[in-house]
Amino acid sequence: MAHVRKVPRLRARGGYAWQVRYRDPDRVERSRTFPTRDQADRFARKVEVSKDGGTYLDPSLGKTLFGEWAKEWLESVEPGLKPSTLSGYRTLLRKHIDPAFGHAPLAKIRPIDVRRFVAQLSNAGMSASRLRSTYFLTQAIFRAAVDSGYIGQSPCLGVKLPRPVVREMQFLHAEQVRAVADSIPERYRALICLLAYGGLRWGEAAGLRRKRVNLL
Repeated sequence: MAHVRKVPRLRARGGYAWQVRYRDPDRVERSRTFPTRDQADRFARKVEVSKDGGTYLDPSLGKTLFGEWAKEWLESVEPGLKPSTLSGYRTLLRKHIDPAFGHAPLAKIRPIDVRRFVAQLSNAGMSASRLRSTYFLTQAIFRAAVDSGYIGQSPCLGVKLPRPVVREMQFLHAEQVRAVADSIPERYRALICLLAYGGLRWGEAAGLRRKRVNLL
């Protein structure tokens, strides 16, 4: 059971403060000091309610630096990611996310910090699609921190993201396709027609083999 007691302040300040002493769910004794009795009483009640409800958070976990947690999180999800996805995550972390939050404790990062981060990237000219990728990766890292009991709530709240610009697709008509095919070496002309009329993406066309084609 948490209990509150009056304790002397540091000599430089003088007077008294109020200390809450309690045991966490692992029976480890902890304490926290507040300037007023009201704050101490509210914290003591909150601790007991969280212990009874199974929502208690170890305060030391919230002091973990974002950069350390992001590295641990990335190592945990790495086996399930494609090499290209993993490379993209590492690039976003190194270039954008870690410089903004890497040296901050998880529990100290507020929603306003995340909103400011998104606004700065947008003002710097980052494309809407890349900005969304950066934000969603940041959001996933914080969500995992909540799920693992490092913080009680993600700071990724109330963030408005710019909408990707949808550009109208342009298509070649038959005469233009024929002009392109006629302007390149003959050995590649069939490829041009396949891309234009078969609707294959480049990776699909590059991976196509003769034995997979049924000319009938």
